[in-house]
Amino acid sequence: MKRTVFGQEQWIETDKATCPVCKVERGQLHDPGCPVEQCSECGGQLVKCSCMELSAEDGLKAIQNISQILNQDDVTELIQNTIFLGRSYLEKAADLWLMRNGSAEMKKAHGGPVGISAYMI
Repeated sequence: MKRTVFGQEQWIETDKATCPVCKVERGQLHDPGCPVEQCSECGGQLVKCSCMELSAEDGLKAIQNISQILNQDDVTELIQNTIFLGRSYLEKAADLWLMRNGSAEMKKAHGGPVGISAYMI
């Protein structure tokens, strides 16, 4: 997948010199998992689309980076709004967060995380 560099996103307009989230300069690739990055396949927000077009290495980095900034409220909201966590990088990150940080009650309510094999993109 050809990744979209900061400043070429069509789903969001910005005149800033650096990405407001990952701080890369205009014309550089976003850090994996940056919510500003656009999917070059569908044109949507890369972390929320279901194209899953990143390389395995970048996909895993994105999932790990996103999971580190999620909190219990974020994960609870995602669980309530989806049947299966795994259709986007954000959902896979929520599942990873649940596996690492979720209470036994939270895991049971969701049916438990799908396991590390889900992160082999």
